[in-house]
Formats: sequence, C-alpha cells, structure tokens
Amino acid sequence: MQAWLYEYEKFPVQKKAKRPTTDKDAIAELCEWSGFPTDPEKKPSVEDVLARIKLGANPVLEAVRLWSRADQLLTAYLYKMRSVSVIYPDQAIHAQKSGRWSTTDPPIAQLPKDMRGILQPFPGYCWLSWDLDQAELRVLAALSRSKFLIECFENNWDIHTLTACTIFGLPVPPDKLDPHKAPSCVLWRAAVGWQGKDDPRRVFAKRGRYKLNYGGDYRSKVPGSKFLGLKQAALETALQTILYSDPDLLRWRAREASQVAKTGRSVTFMGRVLRIMSTGSKRERQGYDHPMQGAVTDITNTTDIQIKRTLPYLTFSWHMHDSRKWNCPLGKEKEAQEIVQQIVDQEWDIGGVLTKIHGEVEIVYREDRK
Repeated sequence: MQAWLYEYEKFPVQKKAKRPTTDKDAIAELCEWSGFPTDPEKKPSVEDVLARIKLGANPVLEAVRLWSRADQLLTAYLYKMRSVSVIYPDQAIHAQKSGRWSTTDPPIAQLPKDMRGILQPFPGYCWLSWDLDQAELRVLAALSRSKFLIECFENNWDIHTLTACTIFGLPVPPDKLDPHKAPSCVLWRAAVGWQGKDDPRRVFAKRGRYKLNYGGDYRSKVPGSKFLGLKQAALETALQTILYSDPDLLRWRAREASQVAKTGRSVTFMGRVLRIMSTGSKRERQGYDHPMQGAVTDITNTTDIQIKRTLPYLTFSWHMHDSRKWNCPLGKEKEAQEIVQQIVDQEWDIGGVLTKIHGEVEIVYREDRK
C-alpha cells in the first residue's frame, strides 16, 4: 500500500516516528490533500465511499478507508463474539495513566455506533444509561476559572461556534445557543455561509480547542486545516488565537507547566497524583492533560461507588468514554432512575468553583421486551 500510494500515485509521504505510514490519520491527510477531506474518526459506509468516488475522490484511498473499518470490525469484535450469547470483557482499572478503566477482549468501550445494538441487557433487567455532557471542558472551565467557558456553560452557548467566530473573524451570531437552526440567525447563516454543526470552521475550531486542552502543540497538525486553506503559519495563528483570546486559560496553563517543571507531578482536584517521568514538551502536555482527564475519571469512579452504596441491587454493566450502563432489575427502574439522576447531577467543588456535570439518566430495555 505504501509503495502504491507514495511511489506510483506520488502522494506526499506521511510519517509517524520518522517512518512512512498509511494509518488512518495518514489516509485522512491524503484524502484532504487530494481535495476530499474526511474525518478519520467517522466510519465510512459503502454508499458514502461510492458517492465520493463518483465526485472524483481517489478510489484507492476510499477502498483503504472502507477496508480498515471492515478489518477492525472483524478482528476486534465479530471474531471474538461469534458463537457466544454473553460477553465478559476484561476490565483493567490501573492500565491507563488517566485512571480510566481499560476494556479489552473485546474492546466494547470503542464499539462503533452502528454495532452497539448487539449489546442488550440480561433477561429480567434493563439498563440505566447516561453520558456526561462535555465533562472535560467543564472541569477545565472550573480549574482555569475561564470567564469565557464558564459564561458559555451557564448560558448553554455553543462554545465551538463562538470559537470559530473568534478564529476566522466572523460576526457573533444573534442566537449563541443554537445558531444552526434559530430563526434569528437566518441572515447570519446566509452572510457567513454557515453549514450547521458540521461546518468545516466549527469542526476545525472544536478539534483545535480539544487538541490544545489535551496538551497538543499549536504548531502540530489539526485535521481540516488544509481543506480550509490554512498554511502552517495560518494554522499556528488560528490555534494561538484560541489560547490568547482566553487569558484565564493561558494563565492556568502557565501555572500547571511551572508546577510540573518544579515537582514532576500533576494532581487532580481530588488529590490523585500522576508522577510524570517524561521530559521536554511531552512532560508539559501531560501536565495540562491530567488535571482535566484525571478529574473526570475521579468523578465517574466516585459516582459509581456512590451509586453502588446507595442502590446495592444495581450492578455495573459496561462503559464507553464518559458514559455508563448499569443493570437494574425490572420493576425497580423508575425509583432507581430518580435516585441515580440525583447522584449524577451532584455539584463538585473544583478548586472552589461549584460545578455540575449533567448526564441524562435513561432507561434502556431489551429489544425483545413485550
């Protein structure tokens, strides 16, 4: 594949650790370079691929995208799940530096959206399910005391659209809550050519913000920059704009970098310590990342413990990122839903800032339930 793409097709060689690669990020870069950008995190369908080829997308790149997804589904999930009616994945609670639980064999925490229907509650049970809303960004808002982020969350404003307006010099939409559909934003959408939540400028702004939040360098690549016509200098300027437009966040990053440089440690608001053995920029990145990701892990783990202590008849089923699914006996789901909702919606004192991270608790029944 490398020989075909880089020697025959003459595509620019993509490298990882100074070696040529054709991993999903490399394929995404080549799709963007060829004029047909794609999101490496989104899984393509046959219909999507054929439509892109008709429009002129490179058929080899499209075939690689499709094959990669099929190969992942077969090797990671379908082969492991065949001939079984109950899945018991391995759970490791100390495998990741963030403190998140690691689920393997099969890795259902990364189960693609269109395959999640194969998982069902046990007979006689339902699931209580919830997913925390923008947990890491809300923790970061409290830690940094960012006036911009806190105001956005208090008013439910669309952070990523407002960030895109800052980066690209767009006027602020009249309705900051739902600029994509609000009637008051019709003229604004027409004036700036806004394409909704998937507008490339918003997608880029969201990726750029999260890249910086996780400690990424403003000089490194962000998918979508080439499609927007951003050269390297413009890319750096765009990411720096995110940082320098929020002085509170910038000061917090400086404090965290200083602490890690002096102590070699990063600490969550709950006091969980990460000893950072890396050096240079990697050390600094982990110093930005741990107080945010580690804190969300502390919150979810503490919530799980509180739920089990309060409702011992519930049992943990499985998780995905910041979402949880617990087994609940049929007949008790309504009372349990109300109690669990109260626990999930509790306030957390994050550095003196009371923060609520909402997750709507829903009841999920088996598909064969009469």
